[in-house]
Amino acid sequence: MSARLAAATEFFIQPLPVMAVIVLFVNDHFLKARFHNAVTGKLSDFAGLFFFPLFALSLIFLIGGLLRQKWQLGTVNLLLAILLTHFSFVLIKLWEPATSIYVIVHSALGVNSQVVRDPTDLWALLMAPLTYFYARRFIVP
Repeated sequence: MSARLAAATEFFIQPLPVMAVIVLFVNDHFLKARFHNAVTGKLSDFAGLFFFPLFALSLIFLIGGLLRQKWQLGTVNLLLAILLTHFSFVLIKLWEPATSIYVIVHSALGVNSQVVRDPTDLWALLMAPLTYFYARRFIVP
């Protein structure tokens, strides 16, 4: 299982995902409170939509290992992780029930979360190709 864990986390210790997490954290906890403008509103969306599909892909891979499945970090799973993450983002940004569920789940986890439902946040979906081409270097074809 340690080889599987190493493979699932390999792309997280690279500069781009680490920077995305740092940007997400700094923006959400400091910059938004200080500046609260269009840039801080979009910054987390772009960083999150780069990072979270990679996180989802790792979870899929690790859960598959726990279930004794021979899932691989392949193209299909990468595309599924990107599509599910981006679809969830669209629902949260555009559909009130999804927004409410998102806030309730975060609240139950002890995370203070606010969602500004702004259709212009959908520009962050442009991160999909960057995430795809970045992660392709680490997966089995």
